[in-house]
Parts: sequence; C-alpha cells; structure tokens
Amino acid sequence: MRPLIDAFCGEICLRLVDIDEELRYLKITIRDKACHAAPEVRSRLEKVMQRIACNQPKVAAARAQVEHWIKDKAKDALFRNGEILEDRNSKLEWAAEADRYAAACIDLAIAAVDEAERAALESWLVRENANSSRYEAQKSEAMA
Repeated sequence: MRPLIDAFCGEICLRLVDIDEELRYLKITIRDKACHAAPEVRSRLEKVMQRIACNQPKVAAARAQVEHWIKDKAKDALFRNGEILEDRNSKLEWAAEADRYAAACIDLAIAAVDEAERAALESWLVRENANSSRYEAQKSEAMA
C-alpha cells in the first residue's frame, strides 16, 4: 500500500508543478499582450484627446445654448399649463428654438461619450501600470 501512496503523491506533485509552470507561462503571455496593447490604447487615447480638444468650441457653444434655453424657457410658461401659442409665427419660432436646444443637447451627449471613453482608456493604462509595478516588485522579491 505504501508504494501506491508514494506513487500517488509523486503524481500529484508532478501535476502541480506542470500546472504552476503553465500558469506562469499564461501570466507571461497575458503580460506580453498587455504590453503590446498599451501602445494601441495610448494611440486611441491620443485620438480621443484630439477630438475632445477640437470639439471644445462646439461644446462650449452647445452649453451656452442649453443654458440660454433653460434660462429663457424657465420663465416662459407658454406650454406649462397646456396653453398653445396662437399664431403660426410664434409656433415656428418656438419649434426652431426647440430644434436648436435639441441639437445642443446632442452635441453635449456626444462630448460626454468622448469624455467617458477618455476616462476608460486612462483607467486601463493606470491599472496596467499598477499591475506591472506590482509584478516587477514581486519578481524582484522572488529573485532576492
């Protein structure tokens, strides 16, 4: 019975060593791919930052348009109580202002998506940097 247990323990040890080596290889492979991904992420981040910078005047104008709408229409109770404007010109003017407001809101929504993408890319880069630093520290400790 003893040789059977010894053989079993030896087999388990060999399998654990194999699993450990495979996991180390997998970690190295993942880390290498992350290193190759980092330049791509940085490149994408640069493009997003350029787009944000180029769109700043448009976004500023959209913010001003939204603030103008809110300020003017908050005082204006034309539709608040279900009242409908009487003349066609007033209705068309109201519709044109509403169109400008909607377009400005769309511009702000697109800008918010760009900012969210920027934040996600920056987050990934920082997390990868932290993981690399932690890995290097662990590697140094293991070699010491």
